[in-house]
Amino acid sequence: MKLLVLFDHRFLRAPNGEIFSDTSYSYSFFSQRYLPVFDEVLVLARAARTAFAPSGCGTEGPGVRVLDLPDWSGPIGFIRNRKRIIEAVRAASRTPVAVTMIVPGGIASVAFEDLAGRAVPCCVEVVGDPWESLGPGASAHPLRPILRR
Repeated sequence: MKLLVLFDHRFLRAPNGEIFSDTSYSYSFFSQRYLPVFDEVLVLARAARTAFAPSGCGTEGPGVRVLDLPDWSGPIGFIRNRKRIIEAVRAASRTPVAVTMIVPGGIASVAFEDLAGRAVPCCVEVVGDPWESLGPGASAHPLRPILRR
């Protein structure tokens, strides 16, 4: 069975088409974590095009593929891309698939209702606490109190 991972991380797509992460989300992260259970891992995330080939290990490999979402920045960019996110989740979850929603995250948040309405098997992987990470002094963003809730 395939696993669709809904992830707010921004990957980098090099000119040659390779996907990289500027943090620790390499191929080994996804293959060791999910491939022992699933046949294929599809990571639905933003992919920013770069003019250079990033150093380090790539994210894609046998059994792991990144499905590009448009690259956006900030809440307004997210709102503008909301429809595309839902369409991409629907397209990726048409075949038999289980879904892991990494939260907190906008991609998982907008996809949840659609997936639940279609009875797609889902789980939630909690990687942070917005109450703590958006607490007073953590960010100067003007919408911080709203996003925190």
